[in-house]
Amino acid sequence: MWRGRAIDLSGVTPPFDGAQIIDAIAGTREKLRVVCEEPCELYAHVGRIEPEMTVQRSTALAAAARSRGWSAPQDEEYSRIQDRIEELSIAGIDTDDARRRLAETTDEIERQRERVARLQGEVKALRQRPEQQTSEPYQELKRAIQKLSELETERAAAEQTLERARERQRRLHDRYDERLALEDRAANLARAARRHLCDRLHDEFTRTVESVPGADDGPVATALALVRLGEISAPIVLECGRFDTVQTAADWLNVPVIGL
Repeated sequence: MWRGRAIDLSGVTPPFDGAQIIDAIAGTREKLRVVCEEPCELYAHVGRIEPEMTVQRSTALAAAARSRGWSAPQDEEYSRIQDRIEELSIAGIDTDDARRRLAETTDEIERQRERVARLQGEVKALRQRPEQQTSEPYQELKRAIQKLSELETERAAAEQTLERARERQRRLHDRYDERLALEDRAANLARAARRHLCDRLHDEFTRTVESVPGADDGPVATALALVRLGEISAPIVLECGRFDTVQTAADWLNVPVIGL
């Protein structure tokens, strides 16, 4: 068990993998646990710092600004639009069942009409031979006509059900168009907010990159500068060798550090 703001695991055997530590911090590793504050949005960009990493600079810089509690002029409208988009998030309307039931009922009606016609023919023939008349054919014809009436009523109901489903589909299509327009607007607002935050933090970020230990301005230097600029409570997993000790890294970054 290790504890503290600066933990050096570089000499542990077998060695830890950075991805293992990140999973443990996120709480998704069964046999390894890191008790710490919940990672913020910025952490997703700079939580693990290693030579092969890449950084989406503008997105991460905006996240650093957000971690400091900064806001953008576009935030209020963006929030309203997101609320409306959520209201428009409804399930699609499936008309397959309604169409299938209508088709089945129509087929049943055709078969029943044929049966009624056949029974009517039999009853007509019996009327021409009074000596062979019985009540059963008449009763069977009556039942067949009643069944046909019930099927026609059922088909009318199926037609109404299908029409209502189609009307809901049309309304859903209108809502879908509105949602697409709102999503486009939200994306534009998010980009504008990101530009605003990046512009606001740009000069400080540039100065911080210049002060990062080491001589380059690549992804590692960018990530280290973002950590120093932002407000991060979860421990950073450091695999870059830019600092003499893990404690030095924790002091310079002003965050908890796990060194590998």
